[in-house]
Amino acid sequence: TCWTDDEVLCFKDISPGAEHHYLVVPRDHIKDCTYLQKSQANLGIMANMGLKVLHENNFTDMNDASFGFHLPPYTSVDHLHLHVLAPASQLYICSKYKYTPNHYRFITVSTNISLFSPACPQGSEYVPTASVHTIIILSM
Repeated sequence: TCWTDDEVLCFKDISPGAEHHYLVVPRDHIKDCTYLQKSQANLGIMANMGLKVLHENNFTDMNDASFGFHLPPYTSVDHLHLHVLAPASQLYICSKYKYTPNHYRFITVSTNISLFSPACPQGSEYVPTASVHTIIILSM
């Protein structure tokens, strides 16, 4: 199954770290999260696609979801992709280290926004229907 819109596409991870593990990929090529620039990516669109897919797959506890990126050199593919994991409290044992929030290997969307704030387009915002602990409002 694949979900798409004009900006991103989303699909199941082939090696899931949790019951729900999806990758959200921008259509425009961006090597990794360190290459994010204002003109290249909209994290709000990526995060909203992840939320949409979780909701469509009957996962509604957004306090137990994690959205993040691997930092180089721990990226396995040279194209930006957002990991959407849920329930985050029940990561598979072999994945807990790989997807530990704000570890040197894995950075959450909210941390990514604070480190790369010029990447956030003005007026772009993520409006949750429930609280998500790893995403903040993108308007800055």
